[in-house]
Amino acid sequence: MMGGGRWLAGRALALLYALPWVWLGCFCLFAAAVTLTIGRFPSYSNPDPKHVPGLHPFYTLTMLLLAATALSPVLVGAHLAARTLAGRSLRDWRGSLLAYAAGLSLAAIVIFGNVLGLSSWLFD
Repeated sequence: MMGGGRWLAGRALALLYALPWVWLGCFCLFAAAVTLTIGRFPSYSNPDPKHVPGLHPFYTLTMLLLAATALSPVLVGAHLAARTLAGRSLRDWRGSLLAYAAGLSLAAIVIFGNVLGLSSWLFD
């Protein structure tokens, strides 16, 4: 039973560290689906992302993943602090932490840099 708990915890941590990349992928797929649905690239309020026919569940998933991504630095920080306080090395987490930081940075650029006007469209 304990092995199953460790497996599940490991998968939850893997998802936590992958969250920015999962959101970026979901957002790209959502924007592509909207583009295919309306026949052109979306722009501010044209169409409202919440009201694209047939894509509301996809919009909801994109927004939920964005919220989880925004909260993820707190959880990643707590994980790293707990490992450090327990006297465990962070050496085996370097690759995951670098991939996480790169994904989080790219997500921040997309949102705060308003790349192609996508964040102003998404938050319409």
